[in-house]
Amino acid sequence: MKPRRPLLMLLIAVVTLTSCGLEQDLADRKGLDRSSVIVAPPLSAPTLDGAHFDLSQQHGHVVIIDFWASWCGPCHKQQPELDRIHDLYAPRGLVMVGVDLRDNVAAARAYQQEFHVPYPSIFDADGAITSAFDIAAPPTTLIVDGTGHIVLRQLGGITAAGLSPTLDRLMPRK
Repeated sequence: MKPRRPLLMLLIAVVTLTSCGLEQDLADRKGLDRSSVIVAPPLSAPTLDGAHFDLSQQHGHVVIIDFWASWCGPCHKQQPELDRIHDLYAPRGLVMVGVDLRDNVAAARAYQQEFHVPYPSIFDADGAITSAFDIAAPPTTLIVDGTGHIVLRQLGGITAAGLSPTLDRLMPRK
């Protein structure tokens, strides 16, 4: 009997392309959102669009740092919420930056374009940023207050409604 190589290749491609969507949302796993990192470490790096981001220059501003990857199904799911948060709070002074991890630059740029991400992202090629912030997995979202302290660390499943109480407490109305 002759092997059906084209059918086998198609099956492998389908499984590979859909496996990220089948990945368990890590937000359902306990303990991954905890860390001993309380003060945000230094973060100064070029962004995917060629600019530069330096967390130390954001003193006085609330900053959301979102750790994501283009291959991460839960990242895709929460991106519209992050975009909504940006639209609601950037006029009030919120600064947002993404950190793309365990990825490649082409995939990261394609993700930003596909999801119309309105804020810059840094490509964490060697994992140094992810390690410094003690990030277990994407998506992990941090809120850093105006003094540089991490006041919220959430693994996956963020919503605008869920983050709004923290943001409203930290940010004055304009």
